[in-house]
Amino acid sequence: MTDAIQAPRPDDTNAPDEQKKTHRSETKTRTPVEAKREGPTLEVVKSDERVKVFIRSANQQTGAIGYTEHGERHANTSADGARFILKSLGHDARRCEIAAVAAYLHDMGNVVTREKHAQTGALLAKDILIDLGSRSKRSRR
Repeated sequence: MTDAIQAPRPDDTNAPDEQKKTHRSETKTRTPVEAKREGPTLEVVKSDERVKVFIRSANQQTGAIGYTEHGERHANTSADGARFILKSLGHDARRCEIAAVAAYLHDMGNVVTREKHAQTGALLAKDILIDLGSRSKRSRR
């Protein structure tokens, strides 16, 4: 009985089948200008005074119960990460922007409660996003 160690699998990322996505259908790629016309951008959301107040207040709330920084720095880092991941996966500009907005707002519900803060944040963000011009799937039909 030999305990042979298997050699690592060779890097095959240059193989033709690894260069093309096969896990989902191709999406129509929109330009960043087209994406901005379809709803609020991250910059618009970040400049909204209500969003600023909610994020800063949520940071104070989480700090009071011993959490590390959950304010604008964390929101920006989350937004950048979400946009980078979706862009790396080949998603169109609008989907990347939506991910960045969602990530930016993801801890806003901490202003009310840490428990179920994601759901609370979604309720808080809904009216703000509608005011800023976001369209739901229902309104696009």
